[in-house]
Amino acid sequence: MEKEDEWITLEYRDMEKLLEKYNKEMPGIAVKLMRAVNNRAKSDIRAAYRSRKYHAHKQQTWGDSGYSKNLKSFADKDFSAKIMIAKNAFYYRYLEYGAEKPAGFAFHYKGTLYRMKNGWKIDSDPVLHTIADTYWKTTRASTIMEKQFQKELAKRDAQNK
Repeated sequence: MEKEDEWITLEYRDMEKLLEKYNKEMPGIAVKLMRAVNNRAKSDIRAAYRSRKYHAHKQQTWGDSGYSKNLKSFADKDFSAKIMIAKNAFYYRYLEYGAEKPAGFAFHYKGTLYRMKNGWKIDSDPVLHTIADTYWKTTRASTIMEKQFQKELAKRDAQNK
């Protein structure tokens, strides 16, 4: 009976050391988990933009480099993550939030002042927020993170052997 108790105690100590090691690595693992969710969400956002036909002619008109390059995502060790549109991607920010300029709006372009005779309005089409919310506010994020976490554990177990 004593040998069995000794074996359980040794196994418990080994497990405690392993959990302590994982505890130190957890912020890095969390970043990888959140990046996995953000990458999946970004691919769905790009597909939604493609299906709505926001394509190259918009890039040339507005001077954007396209929605694929302008989607940014961040994951931090304090367990926070976000997906955003780059600040210089004007057309896609207008699509996301909406924009309106009244008649008589003036702007400079290559040293020349232009004044608009008619106003314009772009209705908002919040692609990014709706898709990001479907990931982060439902169980989709947790299933993706669970799969990624199992991969990380398997990788670390293989390294420990």
